[in-house]
This record gives sequence, C-alpha cells and structure tokens, in this order.
Amino acid sequence: MRPNFSTVDKRGLWPEREVHPGAVVMAVGPAFSSLDFIHGKKDVAKAPSFSSKCFTCAGSGANCPRAMTVPNLQVRRATIEDIARLMPLWQQEDLPWQALEKRFKEFQVVEEPGGELVGALGLEISGAEGRLHSEVFAHPEQADALRDMLWERTQVVAKNHGLVRIWSQFATPFWHHSGFQYAPAETLAKLPATFGNGGQPWQFVQLRDEAVAPISIDKEFAAFKELERENTQKVLRQAKVLKMVAAAVVMAVFILVALFFFSWFKARSHMPR
Repeated sequence: MRPNFSTVDKRGLWPEREVHPGAVVMAVGPAFSSLDFIHGKKDVAKAPSFSSKCFTCAGSGANCPRAMTVPNLQVRRATIEDIARLMPLWQQEDLPWQALEKRFKEFQVVEEPGGELVGALGLEISGAEGRLHSEVFAHPEQADALRDMLWERTQVVAKNHGLVRIWSQFATPFWHHSGFQYAPAETLAKLPATFGNGGQPWQFVQLRDEAVAPISIDKEFAAFKELERENTQKVLRQAKVLKMVAAAVVMAVFILVALFFFSWFKARSHMPR
C-alpha cells in the first residue's frame, strides 16, 4: 500500500493535531531529507525549522513501510559521471537504457552522501511543453518521498524554461495528488508529436497561462546582451565626446599660452635698453 501524504506547516511548526499511528515523517530541507518513524499517538508541538511532509499509512502496521532514515539527500541535475549509476536503475525498470544514456541531461537525480543514486526522473522539453518520463527508484519503499523531492526540483527547471504544461503517463497516485489530471480532447490537440504515444492515457498539469508568452533563459540572456551592447555603445559615444572636448580645451590653452609669450616678447622688444 502506498502512503497518502499531507503537507506540514512550512514554517517548521506542526499543525495542532495528532500524528496517526504508524506515520512516517519526512523533513525536507534545501538539499536534504530525513525520515523518522513515529509509533503510537503523540502530540508534536514543534519540529525543526525546515519544511516537512507527513506520510500516513492506512490500515495495520504490517502494511506500513519499515522505519528508515535517509539523511542528507541531494537533488541535482544528472551529469555524464552519473550514467554508469543510472543504467542499472533503467535496466531494473526495463527502460530503453541505450536511448536514455544519450539523454542523461534531461534527468534530475537524488544522491545519497555515499554517492548512491536512489532516484531519477526525466523531463523532455519541446517548445513550451514538458513531459515527465523514466522515473526510477533504488528502494521502492522510498519512492513517494523521492518523487516529492524530484517533482519540486522539476517544477523549478520547468519555470526556468518557461513551460506552459507538463505531461505525464504515470499511473502512480502521487502524480494525481500533485495536480495532474486527464487531458480532454482540446488539450490533447496541443500535445507535441515528439512525445509519442506510449499506450497510456495522457495527464497534464498547467503551469502558466498560455496567453503569456513563454520567456526562456536564452531569450532573457539575449535581451540582456542587447541591453548591454546598447549601454556600451552609449558609453563609447560619451567617451568620444569627452575626448573631443578635452582636445579642444588643450588646444585653447596652448593658443592662450602662445599668445601670452608672443605678447610678452613683443612688449619686451619695445622696452628701452
């Protein structure tokens, strides 16, 4: 049975309610996550000052995941050095690892302090549309907790690329709870052909209004470069003007000095000896 989850107060304080028996609590910081297993009912007044997630298992304790601790997890973009560690995870899920190996830059990964990759999620981008694909986890009992971390990271990446929608064919309840919904016919018409079919119903989550033109980092950088170029040209024009003014001042001073000495020598020549 997969755990249901609810978000705890992001200020680091737990809501004024009891934690159900067999709850698994995950505390998520900027670059780490820890899971503590709590038995029995207990009022919790405070928690450490980082955002937290509470995953509650329904049913008897036998159906709940075992107690586990996974501290100091890092979520980051995959690098070429990660390919050798990603391949066993892709093979474990019967994914086309030969093709995915060439697309490693699409993946976000979760890494343990010892260097083991415990989770990965791909995001294919086509224009203003994105597609989640090829999620893999080393330990199935941690899947939903790691999905939450990867999804948070993926949303940041999607925002940086100015995506309008993210598509998915994952059937896991986690994605439904995260806002994904089955796409109606009018929305399916906007699905990029490059995403293929896959044989599963398409779900999507809307990230931004389509009326707003997507702004990518590349476009922003190009606009920044153009602004800097205009500013540089303006400074050069001002420097050229100042140079001409300085030259005129020097010339005027030279002429005045020359006239002074000419007048002085002329006056001296008329002085009586």
